[in-house]
Amino acid sequence: MTPTPEQLAAIRSNLFRGARWILDEQPDFPWHRDRSKQPTAGKKRSSQALALDLFATIERLQSRNAIVNAWCELLELPIDVNWQLEAEHLVAPELLGELRSSQLDAVAWGEQHLIVWEAKFTEQDGGGCSQVVPQGEGANEGLVQCNGRYERQVNPVNGREARCVLTGKGIRYWDHIPRLLGVSADEDHAPCPYRGGTYQWMRNVLGADALARAHTKRAAFVLLHAGKGFPMASHLGQESAWASISTAATQSGLPVRVVTYMELLVHAVRAANHAESAIVEELAAWIDHK
Repeated sequence: MTPTPEQLAAIRSNLFRGARWILDEQPDFPWHRDRSKQPTAGKKRSSQALALDLFATIERLQSRNAIVNAWCELLELPIDVNWQLEAEHLVAPELLGELRSSQLDAVAWGEQHLIVWEAKFTEQDGGGCSQVVPQGEGANEGLVQCNGRYERQVNPVNGREARCVLTGKGIRYWDHIPRLLGVSADEDHAPCPYRGGTYQWMRNVLGADALARAHTKRAAFVLLHAGKGFPMASHLGQESAWASISTAATQSGLPVRVVTYMELLVHAVRAANHAESAIVEELAAWIDHK
């Protein structure tokens, strides 16, 4: 669904000037939408707009490779050459058997490595699993497909039996979870470890790994957030669900990192060439103001 002219105008005014090329060059860009199907990027605290401010601006700079490598050094990730930045990458359905492709906020593509970025602004946590939420309008209104536990159960909507109702739909997350996150697919888990906000982190890790395998590259996953004073910062402690996901994935060989926008921007300003340092400083001020 293409945004209306009024919606596009609101999005344009909410994007940094260096990122507005997205509107002109990608008419089918997959804008995030709220429950009423309205694009959210025109709203001041849109996480999608904030991510585009950063990644779409840096993508068009001659200093892009130096900037991304500066980020890699900050995050203790391997440097690479010919980095390209892509916003809102859709994971090919066949990679994980998904019925609706995971949409990754940004991917940095190098010749040998890739970095998947999940960008948060005012969100409280990662996104939860929809299978534990009652069905909306229609013949199945009110039915809950999953009981919230990883155990043999019958999905009341389609009648299929599986420990995970997503497995019953042909989605292959649990083919990869044991290898990447160290959680057994052959044992019951109560509650399911991915029923809440950890569901999105699990999908991010699996999506990064799937992309790496498909493109013969080495992957990393980075959670990008707005920093202290914003909700996400309080969910990243050593005892958090996020910590268990990041530790397990890193131990499996897929590095997971956390960084703030301003940390990236400080290093971007330092890495930019003389001709582009001013626009990166302007970008930093724009994001800091938001």
